[in-house]
Amino acid sequence: MDFIIQVFSSFSLLLDPFNMTYVVMGFLIGTIFAAIPGLTATLAMALLLPLTYSLNVETALMAYASIYMAGMCGGSITATTINIPGAPSSMMTALDGYPMQKQGKGAQALGHAALGSMFGGAVGALLLIAVAPFVAELSLLVKTTGKFSLLAFAIVVVVIAQRGRIPQAGLAACIGLMLATVGLDAMEPVTRFTYGYSNLTAGIDLMPVIIGTFAIAEVLSQAHSHTDLSAITAAADKVSYVATYSTFQMFMALAMGVLAFYLRRNGFPVITMLLGYILGPNLEEFLRRSLALSNGDPTTFFTNPDSLFFVLLTLVFVYFLVIRKPAEIPAVGKAK
Repeated sequence: MDFIIQVFSSFSLLLDPFNMTYVVMGFLIGTIFAAIPGLTATLAMALLLPLTYSLNVETALMAYASIYMAGMCGGSITATTINIPGAPSSMMTALDGYPMQKQGKGAQALGHAALGSMFGGAVGALLLIAVAPFVAELSLLVKTTGKFSLLAFAIVVVVIAQRGRIPQAGLAACIGLMLATVGLDAMEPVTRFTYGYSNLTAGIDLMPVIIGTFAIAEVLSQAHSHTDLSAITAAADKVSYVATYSTFQMFMALAMGVLAFYLRRNGFPVITMLLGYILGPNLEEFLRRSLALSNGDPTTFFTNPDSLFFVLLTLVFVYFLVIRKPAEIPAVGKAK
């Protein structure tokens, strides 16, 4: 009960005009950074860190929370208007928001995105306060094999959600997994698929992949009718350089843009490629660790309860999304 009283009493801090000023400024800064492709709320927080040294703890934390929350929502602006997510958290918004924009419902899409972000953030914060201790204990029950099965479940669900394009989605996810293997091995001090290029030793950075997959690929797709987007291409490529301080990664963003352009042109959903790239390192790590712990026995994924749960859950999704009623669920992002 004392904990609940402390939580509600903390709301009084918002009544302080000084704190409220920093909250409003945080939301504005977070929105601006998130709306620019390649700039994220994390980067804004890192750049503004020195400014918080003179603030008290409560004000600094409120300002940072405002930047972060605005950053999670602000990327939906460009995701909806020009199909270029301003932040990684807005990738899924582009699937529905941009088609609505082309139908003349852009304002409605932006409103839905903002409302959904507000509702999700509020509910998520309350749930975190209420169940964080229990979730922490529950997460300890998911071991290495379960983590692999969970990640595999996520990839399978996104692939089969691409109704009518499941083979293309599966191949795109495989391309993403392959890109994730470039660079240093996660468990051994050896390089893979660098082909003698030292710049590939550290792998392909996430920022060039995101900028290339969405910003540059979208510019190439709309070049015939939106010449003003060329400025976005140059800006996004410069942002890629600023985010990584690597000219090589800037060219990687261009290469990823060309790859994503041709994939989209031939009906391959690039969102599954990006998901494969993001989840690939952890997927490989948990797979290899699981097999190492079981002396190479693949049945470990079916004998451990945590892993078996996600395997069965995957089969359930495959049955209901692919086998049972394949014609009733539209393709995710099919309008792109």
